[in-house]
Amino acid sequence: MKRSKLLLQILVVALWCVVAVGQTNYTITLDGTATNWNTTDAAWLAGGTGDATAWSNATAESLNSATITLTADTTLTPTEAIVTNKITVSGPKLTIAATDGGSLSFLGTTNSPATIDSSAVANNVITTVGALITGTIGSDLVINAHGDTTSSGGAVAGHFEFTNTNNDFVGNVRVTAGLLLANSAALGAADNKIVLDGGGLRFTSTTTLSRDIQVTEKGGLIRVSNNRTATVSSISDAGTGGGCFAQNRRWSAHPQQQFRLVHRDLAKRERHTASYEFRHLFRRIFCDGGHGLLRSG
Repeated sequence: MKRSKLLLQILVVALWCVVAVGQTNYTITLDGTATNWNTTDAAWLAGGTGDATAWSNATAESLNSATITLTADTTLTPTEAIVTNKITVSGPKLTIAATDGGSLSFLGTTNSPATIDSSAVANNVITTVGALITGTIGSDLVINAHGDTTSSGGAVAGHFEFTNTNNDFVGNVRVTAGLLLANSAALGAADNKIVLDGGGLRFTSTTTLSRDIQVTEKGGLIRVSNNRTATVSSISDAGTGGGCFAQNRRWSAHPQQQFRLVHRDLAKRERHTASYEFRHLFRRIFCDGGHGLLRSG
């Protein structure tokens, strides 16, 4: 009897753990009218259906997310402390603006990392988050961005960008697709790293990026605009302890160029293949056996 009661208690606890961590996806359609983001205005649809309701902040028990669809360029302004697990954007230009008392925090876990997904936005659009981003994320902040990463995409101006230099969030920034504007001062705490995991960085002005950059086996890229110079403090292979790529590396683009970064393991496999070559607007840069050198063909 006691054993059956104990098993029942364990089952109840297990079921509570399963249902306690959920997620509600709140959706909103923006038509060009400036809109405030808060927990009082009935501007959202919970689960995408039903009557309009107010936004509910994400918690450890409910990792709520936001899906924002635009039919015209729109500014969305958090007017209080907003917490979300994920923001998904589609349509024209979205600007998430700063205001006194308003902020964004991301709550992520290993199984549900904090994410901003603008991959459905056209490659010629600039999506901007200017609101203050604060707090400890609990995971990497994944940027699954838009932006043309092809060798011929240099004339396409779109990318995703953070602009608030007061951002103090704690968590690495992982770029899995598209282009993130290289703005070191807006990428949170000083120890936050940039992880290129299939996506890239865009330099639209002569810039020194003071953050460590790590490159996974999915690779990454650096796109430098016309007659600008990009300087980075260090680049290394993610998970290897660093040292593969050179420190204080500088690239200059005359005219615009794109530099492809490849993880050491992939570089070893491709070292003697046809893909190891120099092309006029598309360069693959390989690690030279872990000796801290970059090669460009």
